[in-house]
Amino acid sequence: MTVRDLGYRPYEGARLPASRNTSVMLRHALRRAWASWMVKVAAFISWVPFVFGCGFWMLQFWFNNQMAQQGQAAGDMGEAGAQMVFATLQWTVWLLGFLVTIGAGASAVAEDLAHDAFAFYFSKPVTAPQYLLGRVGAVAIWLFALLAIPGIALITVIAGASPADIRLEQLGLLLPLLIHSLFVSVVLSFLSVGISAFSKSRALTMTAWITLFVIPGVLARIVEEVGDWPWLKLAAVPSLITSVGAALFKIPGESEIEWYFSVPILVVSSLAAIYFAAQRVTKAKVIQ
Repeated sequence: MTVRDLGYRPYEGARLPASRNTSVMLRHALRRAWASWMVKVAAFISWVPFVFGCGFWMLQFWFNNQMAQQGQAAGDMGEAGAQMVFATLQWTVWLLGFLVTIGAGASAVAEDLAHDAFAFYFSKPVTAPQYLLGRVGAVAIWLFALLAIPGIALITVIAGASPADIRLEQLGLLLPLLIHSLFVSVVLSFLSVGISAFSKSRALTMTAWITLFVIPGVLARIVEEVGDWPWLKLAAVPSLITSVGAALFKIPGESEIEWYFSVPILVVSSLAAIYFAAQRVTKAKVIQ
C-alpha cells in the first residue's frame, strides 16, 4: 500500500502545551552557545580567575601574619576579602564574560537572520518572546555560571583561611556575589542579544558589541586622566557594572560614579535593546 492510500490519520500521542516551547528553545540556544569556540574557551579557562584570586589571597594572608609577628598593625582581613572577591569578579567579566557575550550573544539573532532560520522556528507554535527568552536565557545562564561558581569557590577558600572571628563575615560575601552575578548576567545578555538584532551580518554585530563594550571605557579613562572629568563613564558598560558591584561589596572609593546613576542607565538600555530585538524578530516571523 502506497503512502497516498493511507489517507488522513489523526495525530496519536501526548499533546504538549505551547508553553513548553520556551524550555525547548532554551535547550536549543544552550547547544548553539556551546557550539561557539569562544564559549568553549571561556569554559576551559574558567579556573584562571579563581586560581589567581586564591593566590593573591594567600599572599595577603601571609603578609598580614608577618606584620602581626613583627608587632605591626595588620590590614583588615574582612575588607580585604571583599576587595579580593570583587576584583576577581571584575576580571571574570572582562576575561570570560566578554568572550561569552561575543560568541553566544552578539551573533545570536544576526546568524538566524542571515540563514533565514525564522522560517523554521516560527513554522512551529513558537512566539517571538519565547525565541528571545531562549537566546537571552542561554547567554545569561553561561554568564551566571562563570561568575557565580568560581566566586563561591573563592569565598569558601577565603572563609576557610580566615581567622575564626571573621569567618562568618567572609561567608556573608555570598549574598552580594549572587546578586551581582545575576545582575551582570541579565544586563550583558540583554544588551548583547539586542545588539545582535541590528544586522544580518555576524561580523558587524560582533564588532558593534566589542566597540560598545571597550571604546567608551577607554575614552572615559583618557578624559578622566586628562581633564579630571569622570562622567563619561556613564556611557561605558563595564564602568557602570563596576560602580554597582562596588556598592554591593561596600568597596569605598572604587568609582566616582555612584550606583544610583548606573542602575537606571543599565536597566533602561537593556530593556531598550531587547525591545528592539523583539520588534526585529516579530517582523522576521513573516515568511517571504
